[in-house]
Amino acid sequence: MLVFLYGENSYLARKQLQKIIASAEKAHPNGFSVRYIDCVGENAQSAADEIWQAELVAPRRLTVFKNVFQNKNLAARLAEKGAALLKLKEAVVFYEEGLPAAKDPFFLFLKKNAAVQEFTAFRNRELELWARGEFKKYGAAIEVDALACLLGPGPSDPRFLENEIKKLAAFKRGQKIQLRDVQFLCRRSPASEIFKALDALSVGNKKKAAELLHHGVRSGDSPLYILSMVVYQLRNMLAVKELVERGKIKTAIIKETGLHPYVAQKTIACAGYFPLIKLKKIYQGLLRVDMGVKTGKLSPETALDILISRIN
Repeated sequence: MLVFLYGENSYLARKQLQKIIASAEKAHPNGFSVRYIDCVGENAQSAADEIWQAELVAPRRLTVFKNVFQNKNLAARLAEKGAALLKLKEAVVFYEEGLPAAKDPFFLFLKKNAAVQEFTAFRNRELELWARGEFKKYGAAIEVDALACLLGPGPSDPRFLENEIKKLAAFKRGQKIQLRDVQFLCRRSPASEIFKALDALSVGNKKKAAELLHHGVRSGDSPLYILSMVVYQLRNMLAVKELVERGKIKTAIIKETGLHPYVAQKTIACAGYFPLIKLKKIYQGLLRVDMGVKTGKLSPETALDILISRIN
């Protein structure tokens, strides 16, 4: 059995992976093992080859391939062995953080032959609704301004938020969470640093922008996630800038874009630093860099540096 979990919302994809593993372990309480293969690692090729032999001695096993599309050679080899993959008795899960290239042969194979689930990024108010649901799960409630501060001015990482929500719920013990609680207890969301980086770029301070973006990487945030946030912020800035130049006021911009009022205000302010033609040029360049990452030609870290160097 082949399972394919992928998409921009790697948090939900990983949650689904955990459910699959838990279900398999429950179904085989007397003997079951899970094998993880990080496809970016040096030994991914040889580890992948072992699935053909391992089935003979350990049929009750689940193999998880993580980020196979970030290893072009391995993905191509697995595509060639598609018929053999379909004959495997053991369960094989392909867990991908992000979106593979649409025409990749192995991606097309999995779309056709595997049990597929795509997990899209939270859109507009979906993140807010999810966060409120998480607070409710832990018996907590949060004020509107406190939640806006926690979520930050962009697409916050749900894994980051999950830890902060647990921390706030435990601290307040049933009392309503206020803005001062978030400001006191929570570290800054990685999304909030993106606006600072874009502000720095608007005045030509590439060094500061690079420091802000790479600080997130050093703090443990995924480079791929940071790059996706930059894409998100610039896409919103471009949409907002076009509406502003058409004479739209803030309330109309919020309605047309679906952005949270707090996010819209920050986006309008940041977009004001850039001429529309420059934003379009930056965004088009970013899309090319983003495609380079998705096709495996660039690492996310290199993509961030290229993006910063090309903005002038």
